[in-house]
Amino acid sequence: MSVVTTFQERKRQKRLQYEKKLLRELSLKVLQEHVKEQFNPYVHPTYVYYLAIEDGCIDVAIESYLLGASFSRFGHFGESVNEVKERSYQEMSGYIDYLYDFINTWLGKTRDMSTEDLYFTCESYINYWWEKGFLEGLKKIRLRLH
Repeated sequence: MSVVTTFQERKRQKRLQYEKKLLRELSLKVLQEHVKEQFNPYVHPTYVYYLAIEDGCIDVAIESYLLGASFSRFGHFGESVNEVKERSYQEMSGYIDYLYDFINTWLGKTRDMSTEDLYFTCESYINYWWEKGFLEGLKKIRLRLH
């Protein structure tokens, strides 16, 4: 006899398995280098809390990467990258705001006009990892590796 499971549990297991396959493509070194490259003007690697900020940035990059990969099925069905990006705008906006507030909190700053360029940097960082995940997910779907 087999074990009875619910559809929700099965769906959750498949999603986790898919995410594990996607995360095999990511390298921690690449993530760390990209954090250093993007946020070097704001947070120098010798800063006391740099590792905490780096960990937070990496977490958000992974979430953004997985979000892009999960929305890649719409690209497979013919939607353009911009159309798919509009679909995930709410989630991406949440990640951007979270990352911006996270970095500002660790730096001890408040939200004002002087940190507007940090917001745009966070936005480009999230967009980069979303697009990377989107393209990786699209590749897996086209190769039927999902």
